[in-house]
Amino acid sequence: MKVSIKYLIIGLIVFLFYSTEFSAVSYNFVCFGLILLVGIPHGAADHRISSTIYNQKNTVRFIIKYILIASGYAVWWIFMPGKALAFFILLSTYHFGQEFLEDMGLKKIRPWAIILWGSTLLIAPVFIAYPEIKSNLEMITNSDLPEINKVILISFVSFIFICAFFHLIHLSKNGEIKRKRVIEQTFKVLIFFISFSVLPFIIAFTLYFILFHALNAFRHQFNWLKGNIHGYTIKRFLKDLLLFSSLSIFGILTLIYFIQPESSSEMLSYFFVIISIITLPHSILFDQFYKNRNAQLQKQNESESNYETE
Repeated sequence: MKVSIKYLIIGLIVFLFYSTEFSAVSYNFVCFGLILLVGIPHGAADHRISSTIYNQKNTVRFIIKYILIASGYAVWWIFMPGKALAFFILLSTYHFGQEFLEDMGLKKIRPWAIILWGSTLLIAPVFIAYPEIKSNLEMITNSDLPEINKVILISFVSFIFICAFFHLIHLSKNGEIKRKRVIEQTFKVLIFFISFSVLPFIIAFTLYFILFHALNAFRHQFNWLKGNIHGYTIKRFLKDLLLFSSLSIFGILTLIYFIQPESSSEMLSYFFVIISIITLPHSILFDQFYKNRNAQLQKQNESESNYETE
């Protein structure tokens, strides 16, 4: 999907939000459904990716390992929700930043750059929407969070934006990206910040997560699998996504049904925790996926350079 179309979708959602009357319950359930139907599947091919990275065909072994990691994190949430939340925010910061920089096609990605862009894409939006989501975070952690002055919030977000902008300038001067890319990525970040400023956090996050994270991840996964599995097609990719997507969605809905949250806010809080539990093993695998993907691309580039030299 072209970036311009994604921007049009965001603009349309903003227009609909302000021109029609939507209750918080309505858009919470819509966003909940979209994340389930699009967000969950973006990690549903992890078993296939793992088999290509580690050359292991034992899916049962992969599932057991996946469940053990997720279960351990669930226990952490039960006994130390505050620390578990902090860890999830850091984990998601790294995961989002890594995917964003990988999609830019950089030859070398440094850990500090991943944290910088993850902070731009996640921490800054959390600060922008902090007054709105403070009560939800308190519900999740079962603790009181401090009030943060608006001046501090704006200053922090501005600082992150400036750091991200100068990183783009640095990449441009080093010849890693073109000047046109600096303008494109700066505009993209501004669109993100504006959307989190004018829309409820759950809507803005859903738009970013689906349009700019999940869709990119789908493309990265399919291209990798197509290059590593002979005769791999989009039809086969969709089949790989279907099994674990169905199981995950069914499991999440069943769990929430038995928990029986009393309000949409409480439901979203439980949903947030459940998603974080699933995200941990997915993020661990994707870190290795991107490392292997980059190593493979580097070998291909070296082979092409050697061929041209000969």
